[in-house]
Amino acid sequence: RGAKHPSAVTRRLGSCARNSVVAATCLHNFRTKDLSEAMRLADIANAPAREVAREGFIRGLLSGNLDALLANIQPTSLKVTDELAATDSPAKVAVHIARSMETSSLVMPGILCEGSCDGMELVARGMAAGGYSDAAAGLGVEGISDFIRETEPEEAAFGRLFVTYDWKSVTARDGGFEVPVHVAGKCLDHPHPIFYVATSEESTFVVIIPWEGATTQLPSDETAFADSVRILRATKPVDAPPFGALFMENIDVRHGAKLTEISDAAALNMPKGKVLHVAEFSSLSITSGREMPGCLDREDSGARVFAVKRPFGLGLWHADIDELNVPLAFYIVA
Repeated sequence: RGAKHPSAVTRRLGSCARNSVVAATCLHNFRTKDLSEAMRLADIANAPAREVAREGFIRGLLSGNLDALLANIQPTSLKVTDELAATDSPAKVAVHIARSMETSSLVMPGILCEGSCDGMELVARGMAAGGYSDAAAGLGVEGISDFIRETEPEEAAFGRLFVTYDWKSVTARDGGFEVPVHVAGKCLDHPHPIFYVATSEESTFVVIIPWEGATTQLPSDETAFADSVRILRATKPVDAPPFGALFMENIDVRHGAKLTEISDAAALNMPKGKVLHVAEFSSLSITSGREMPGCLDREDSGARVFAVKRPFGLGLWHADIDELNVPLAFYIVA
């Protein structure tokens, strides 16, 4: 945030990061710093008024007229907006999540975020996390340090989601593998069922949204997350799932490091006078995972199997943020 030389790099505009949850943690990092500074300045500016109010309170208390003074105070209510409906843009989704983190001290599971005025050191430290540099190999992340060196931002936030899960149950098949459906749902404006699959972590599920024939054009990388939120919030569970298992192929989805200048920083509740950039990359690997020698047949053996074909959406759902009704991450596999 606050690049001194933004013109030093090729300009590519966008409204938000691909992953609105990771973006929200970075926005929350900046907002926490901004609010702390705003409170410090307000404390200084309001000191005279606060002293006048204190003296008036003491005089009223000593004079016996405190009840009459308090009777003149009129209560007011805070404006409450229905942000659960704010799913029509990635920026609104990110801002809603960031505000939820502020108001409820919500911690995003699996996501780490650090901030610093030394962007070079921050990126070097963040990339040194165990296993992280290996997962990011070949994604051009070294270009992020080059960007920081050339533009000299005032400050930076490094947010990352780095998790590995096993399927709770899996069966190897020719050309892929099968996993049992935990819960299935239906969205009225989506032609396919929505599937939830259990993982080795009791609170985490993989969400599969088949996309074949759903729209004439696939959502862009920028809008895919917001589209997934819209669909998931409109999905209702079905009593009898039409399929008992999913057949999937091994898949790798990798997005190289990409730098984007946010076209409207104010839409993300950031100061208008500071240029805001986001540099992001991602790597997703879907395999059958560990074999389970000697395990019993799955309970869903013989059930109807849904073959997951490209394109489809894959998300991570975590019970700890169930009230937000958003995935931790979402990818379009085309």
